[in-house]
Amino acid sequence: MPDQGDAGPDTAGMRFHYEMGCTESEFFRLLPAAVGGANMRIDGSAAVHEEAGRGWRIRLSNRRQHALAGLRLPVVDVDLEFHGYSAAEVDRFMERFHASFRRGGG
Repeated sequence: MPDQGDAGPDTAGMRFHYEMGCTESEFFRLLPAAVGGANMRIDGSAAVHEEAGRGWRIRLSNRRQHALAGLRLPVVDVDLEFHGYSAAEVDRFMERFHASFRRGGG
């Protein structure tokens, strides 16, 4: 998770929504690397992190499959909420998050 030393405005209520191509089990398997090993608790379909009056919550919902010809691809909605972090800290978190879930192809 971002360094404690960053100064900046509180990002209370900062939220992001993504549609991701993975199953819930794949998501939770990759999540520890995506959050930099931050301590978190899994609460049903959500991961929650709290520290020193700030934290984040990542919630999965609307599990489904997209069909492409005869291929079925898993899709899940992912909502991220942050409170108590500066915009720069959230940006760094999101860079790591996206890099951990990025898939190559070709």
